[in-house]
Order: sequence, then C-alpha cells, then structure tokens
Amino acid sequence: MFFLNKDLLSPGKILFVFTFLFYLGVFVGDVSDLTVFAYLFLMVALLIVAFIDSGVECGAYVSKQDVPVAKYAVLLLLLLPALFLKIKMVIDEGGIVAYIMTLAFRVVEFEGRGWILVVFSSVQVFYVYLCYVFMLDSRKGALKIFIFLLSTGIFLFVCFTSGSRSSLLMPLVTILVMRHYLLRRINMVTVVGCSCLFLFFIAFYGAFRNDFGGSDFSEFSLAKLNYSHFYYGTNPLEILADSNINDPLLGATYATLLTNFIPRAIYPGKPDTGGLVFTKIYTGDQWGACPIWRLALL
Repeated sequence: MFFLNKDLLSPGKILFVFTFLFYLGVFVGDVSDLTVFAYLFLMVALLIVAFIDSGVECGAYVSKQDVPVAKYAVLLLLLLPALFLKIKMVIDEGGIVAYIMTLAFRVVEFEGRGWILVVFSSVQVFYVYLCYVFMLDSRKGALKIFIFLLSTGIFLFVCFTSGSRSSLLMPLVTILVMRHYLLRRINMVTVVGCSCLFLFFIAFYGAFRNDFGGSDFSEFSLAKLNYSHFYYGTNPLEILADSNINDPLLGATYATLLTNFIPRAIYPGKPDTGGLVFTKIYTGDQWGACPIWRLALL
C-alpha cells in the first residue's frame, strides 16, 4: 500500500499517521468494544485512502520570483495585532512567569472571549503564508530575511504562550510539507527525526503547561511527561459509549463556523461549538459550559 506511492509526506500517509497517534490510547487502556469498532472502521477507511493516494508534483505549477518587500511588510503588520494583544495579556497578569502559570486554566480564562482565540489563530495562517512566500522568493535580501526572522519570533512567542500544542506544531508540520513539495524532497531520516522531536514536544509541553501552571517546574523528570494528547481521540469515544443519551445535533455545530467569532455579549443565543455541546450533554456540564479545548476537534 504505502509502497505504491514513494512520497513520504503524501496526504494519505500524513492523515493516517496523525489519526493513529490521535487514537493511540486504544492500545493502552481498557476500552469498550464500541470504541474499538469505531477505531478499526476509521483506520480501515484511512488505509483505503492511503492505498488510492497518488503522488503530488507541485514543481511544475510553481516558480520562483522576486517578491516585493512590501508584501513581507504587510504580512508582518498582520501579525502585530496578536503580538500586541499577547503583550497586554502578559502585562495584565503581572509578567511572563505569571502568565505562563495561567496556561493550565486557559479554558476558563478565555470563556466568553472567543474573538481572542481567533486573533491568535490568525498568526498561524499569516506565518505559514509568509513561509510560502519566502520559499518561492528568488531574491532574499537582508531586509526580507530580517522581516522573516522577526515574524518567526512573533509566531513562536504567540503560539508557545498559547498553551496549545497544536497551535505551534500544526503550522510547523504544514511548513515542513510545503518545503517537501516546493523546494526539496525530505528523506526518511529527516521525517523520523522531526516526528520524534514533535512527539517529545507534545509530551514535554503538556507537562510544562500543566505542572508549571499553578506550581512549579523546578524538578523535571521523564515521569512528568504528559501523554494525554494520545487519548484525545479515545476518551470522548469512551464517554459516548458509556452514555445512554441519544441527542444528535444533525450537523448544527457546523454553523459555529460562521458564529463562533461573535461575542456572546452581542449574540447570547449563538449556537454552541462541538466542544460545548459535548461537555454540556455528555458530561453533565461539569465544566460549567466551558469546553475541554481539545474536544472542539470533534
């Protein structure tokens, strides 16, 4: 199957590996038959996708060109609102250390302020596009390189202090894939090395965020590494399997794509996101209508 297409980063392979890791907890804990069935059904479907997956050749569709400095400047300016907002929040908390200590409670901190998450998420989009522009720029002068490095610093600062592992890793994976298709194919050693670094960061940052938030992180050990990310797929399935509630929303949560950025102070009756619906209906609203952030992926 995987050998029909030699492309190591083909979409089918990436989706297969991501899903495998997302539901990795199915191999560790004592899960229900329904969870196992759902997992096997999903993985078989992805195997079929990977089997029919075809190679992608982008080189014939893109060409390098001289990108004006003004384009770099505009993208840098688009990153500044998130930077200034983040700096204000850090100052309001009393400094960077105090702010980092609140990351474990970010779900409560951002309650009713979804627009802030939208502003921070925009950094990922603008930075990935900047990397695309930088890769295809045939003339990289000192000013362009300076703007790119400054933008990289803004991206790392905003995303690392977000408390979300995916906000940092997903753009980096996207950039890695772009480099693979636009510049030079990445070999197996690089793929394995980057994968190991990403997996370690997932476990380390989870421990750093949760352990430092509210206490300290003075004594680090491998035992503190946080592997909850690998249960984000199985835990909701287990909750659904143990529940007797049958209340389908029939796709209504997708409407939040259009309404999520509107503050509830303006639109109190706006539809709930998937994470809110899940915690309200299937967990007895034990978080007071505050979603487990990751469950929003449902």
